Amino acid sequence: MLPIGGFTNQGPSPTLASLKQQVRADELVYVLLSDHPFGFGGSESGDAVGTTVADQATRWVTGSCTAVPPTAYGGGVAGSELYHCSPKAS
Repeated sequence: MLPIGGFTNQGPSPTLASLKQQVRADELVYVLLSDHPFGFGGSESGDAVGTTVADQATRWVTGSCTAVPPTAYGGGVAGSELYHCSPKAS
């Protein structure tokens, strides 16, 4: 498991370059993203939305990886989407 941002989007996150390297090395294949990246209370840092490392990683995953249909893995978690990342994506 590789946390990206955590519940409040303030947890440790790999850099975008590190995330891409892990995909390239086939060390990271699936990424589960939540549509509620800031938990219940929103961003507590005051950062503009889209500026954190987690935001950058999320944009890269959604633009470079393939969404996996929930029926392919037995359902899903409400508010979450699973992505498959291949080394070609990086």
